[in-house]
Formats: sequence, C-alpha cells, structure tokens
Amino acid sequence: MDFATDEAKAILSKSLAVIEKISNELHQLDHWLFPTKSSETARKILLDVLKILQNPHNISPMSPEVLYNRLLSLQKLAEILKQSSIDQISWPLVGYCDNIWTSFLVKMAQRYSIP
Repeated sequence: MDFATDEAKAILSKSLAVIEKISNELHQLDHWLFPTKSSETARKILLDVLKILQNPHNISPMSPEVLYNRLLSLQKLAEILKQSSIDQISWPLVGYCDNIWTSFLVKMAQRYSIP
C-alpha cells in the first residue's frame, strides 16, 4: 500500500466534495436577497471558479494539499458572501458604503484617466 498516493487521492476526493458543497450553497442563494449587484457578481465569479476547479484537466496538475488549503479560503469567502444578504446586514449601511465605494472608484478613474 502506497500511503503517499492514497493520502493524495483522499485529499483530492475531499477537495472535490468541498467544491460540490460550496457550489450547492451558492446555487441555493437567491440573488434577490442581495442588497447590491456586487454580491451577485461575487457569487457568479465564485461559481465560475469552482466550475473550473471541477474540471479534471484543471485539477490534475494541482497539489491536492494546496488545492484543499485554497478551497478552505474560498469557503470562507463564500460564507462572507452568504452573510451579505439583506436579512444579515443593514440596508442604510449598505447604501452608504456603496455610495462611498462608487465615489472612490469614480474619482480614481478620473484621476488616472481610466474610461
């Protein structure tokens, strides 16, 4: 029995299960529950990344240990995203922060002549 190979296969299998779990959780989120378009955009990006990771051609060259470690980070990001629904945060705070963020981006774009 080759423990190194078996361990790598076990970690890869667990990684695929984590990808599936995160994907299912993100698919279950209703986009109408997000106060801004940014949260829905983040959800779509996360789902795209997870779909790419599920492809055997993309996952095979990766170290199973590194993949699993990075998936834990993606899982934390998905949790933050789930917590950004309207029943978790204050609408006035969202509007206020969104205005600040938009103003900042517009000013930065103008300053650096970004179209």
